[in-house]
Amino acid sequence: MDTHPQPSQAFMSALVTEHFVLQSARSTTVSAPVGRSAFYLTCVSSALVAFGFFAAAIHHLAPVVATVLPALIVLGIFTFVRMVATSVEDMVFPAAYRGDPPLLRHARPGGRRVLRIHRRH
Repeated sequence: MDTHPQPSQAFMSALVTEHFVLQSARSTTVSAPVGRSAFYLTCVSSALVAFGFFAAAIHHLAPVVATVLPALIVLGIFTFVRMVATSVEDMVFPAAYRGDPPLLRHARPGGRRVLRIHRRH
Protein backbone atom coordinates (compact mmCIF):
# COMPACT_ATOMS: atom_id res chain seq x y z
CA MET A 1 0.00 0.00 0.00
CA ASP A 2 1.05 3.53 -0.68
CA THR A 3 1.33 5.33 2.67
CA HIS A 4 2.67 8.56 1.19
CA PRO A 5 0.09 11.09 -0.02
CA GLN A 6 0.44 12.27 -3.59
CA PRO A 7 1.60 15.87 -4.00
CA SER A 8 -1.07 18.31 -5.07
CA GLN A 9 -1.19 19.82 -8.54
CA ALA A 10 -0.32 23.26 -7.09
CA PHE A 11 2.76 21.82 -5.39
CA MET A 12 3.98 20.09 -8.55
CA SER A 13 3.40 23.23 -10.61
CA ALA A 14 5.35 25.32 -8.07
CA LEU A 15 8.14 22.74 -7.97
CA VAL A 16 8.51 22.67 -11.76
CA THR A 17 8.42 26.48 -11.95
CA GLU A 18 11.05 26.83 -9.25
CA HIS A 19 13.26 24.25 -10.94
CA PHE A 20 12.91 26.01 -14.31
CA VAL A 21 13.84 29.38 -12.81
CA LEU A 22 16.92 27.94 -11.09
CA GLN A 23 18.02 26.16 -14.27
CA SER A 24 17.60 29.37 -16.29
CA ALA A 25 19.62 31.36 -13.78
CA ARG A 26 22.35 28.75 -13.76
CA SER A 27 22.57 28.58 -17.56
CA THR A 28 22.87 32.36 -17.69
CA THR A 29 25.61 32.22 -15.07
CA VAL A 30 27.48 29.65 -17.14
CA SER A 31 27.07 31.41 -20.49
CA ALA A 32 28.17 34.86 -19.25
CA PRO A 33 31.82 33.84 -18.61
CA VAL A 34 31.97 32.16 -22.01
CA GLY A 35 31.06 35.40 -23.76
CA ARG A 36 33.37 37.42 -21.53
CA SER A 37 36.35 35.14 -22.16
CA ALA A 38 35.65 35.10 -25.92
CA PHE A 39 35.65 38.90 -25.91
CA TYR A 40 38.95 39.00 -24.02
CA LEU A 41 40.59 36.50 -26.37
CA THR A 42 39.37 38.53 -29.35
CA CYS A 43 40.99 41.64 -27.85
CA VAL A 44 44.27 39.80 -27.24
CA SER A 45 44.27 38.42 -30.77
CA SER A 46 43.55 41.86 -32.25
CA ALA A 47 46.35 43.41 -30.17
CA LEU A 48 48.82 40.79 -31.40
CA VAL A 49 47.83 41.49 -35.01
CA ALA A 50 48.28 45.23 -34.40
CA PHE A 51 51.70 44.60 -32.85
CA GLY A 52 52.60 42.56 -35.93
CA PHE A 53 51.64 45.40 -38.27
CA PHE A 54 53.69 47.91 -36.31
CA ALA A 55 56.68 45.60 -35.79
CA ALA A 56 58.30 46.74 -39.05
CA ALA A 57 58.24 50.39 -37.91
CA ILE A 58 60.07 50.22 -34.57
CA HIS A 59 59.62 53.94 -33.83
CA HIS A 60 55.80 53.59 -34.10
CA LEU A 61 55.60 50.37 -32.07
CA ALA A 62 56.39 51.86 -28.65
CA PRO A 63 53.33 54.18 -28.44
CA VAL A 64 51.03 51.38 -29.60
CA VAL A 65 52.43 48.94 -27.03
CA ALA A 66 52.26 51.62 -24.31
CA THR A 67 48.60 52.20 -25.13
CA VAL A 68 47.32 48.70 -25.87
CA LEU A 69 49.22 46.60 -23.31
CA PRO A 70 47.90 48.39 -20.18
CA ALA A 71 44.38 48.23 -21.58
CA LEU A 72 44.75 44.47 -22.14
CA ILE A 73 46.10 43.97 -18.63
CA VAL A 74 43.22 45.91 -17.05
CA LEU A 75 40.69 44.08 -19.20
CA GLY A 76 42.29 40.76 -18.24
CA ILE A 77 42.10 41.58 -14.53
CA PHE A 78 38.45 42.62 -14.80
CA THR A 79 37.66 39.49 -16.80
CA PHE A 80 39.36 37.26 -14.24
CA VAL A 81 37.62 38.90 -11.28
CA ARG A 82 34.21 38.63 -12.93
CA MET A 83 34.77 35.01 -13.92
CA VAL A 84 35.68 34.14 -10.32
CA ALA A 85 32.54 35.95 -9.12
CA THR A 86 30.32 34.07 -11.57
CA SER A 87 31.94 30.79 -10.51
CA VAL A 88 31.03 31.54 -6.92
CA GLU A 89 27.49 32.44 -7.99
CA ASP A 90 27.30 29.19 -9.94
CA MET A 91 28.10 27.22 -6.79
CA VAL A 92 25.11 28.82 -5.02
CA PHE A 93 22.49 27.49 -7.45
CA PRO A 94 22.95 23.76 -6.67
CA ALA A 95 22.49 24.63 -3.00
CA ALA A 96 19.17 26.28 -3.90
CA TYR A 97 17.97 23.01 -5.44
CA ARG A 98 18.29 21.33 -2.06
CA GLY A 99 16.65 24.13 -0.11
CA ASP A 100 13.08 24.96 0.74
CA PRO A 101 12.13 27.69 -1.76
CA PRO A 102 9.71 30.32 -0.41
CA LEU A 103 7.20 29.59 -3.17
CA LEU A 104 6.89 25.96 -2.09
CA ARG A 105 6.29 26.65 1.62
CA HIS A 106 2.62 27.40 0.92
CA ALA A 107 2.03 24.55 -1.53
CA ARG A 108 2.80 21.60 0.74
CA PRO A 109 0.13 18.92 0.79
CA GLY A 110 -1.34 18.61 4.26
CA GLY A 111 1.00 21.27 5.64
CA ARG A 112 3.85 18.74 5.88
CA ARG A 113 7.35 19.23 4.57
CA VAL A 114 7.71 17.42 1.30
CA LEU A 115 11.24 18.46 0.35
CA ARG A 116 14.36 17.50 2.26
CA ILE A 117 16.05 20.58 3.64
CA HIS A 118 19.82 20.87 3.86
CA ARG A 119 20.98 23.88 5.82
CA ARG A 120 24.52 24.94 6.50
CA HIS A 121 25.14 26.08 10.04
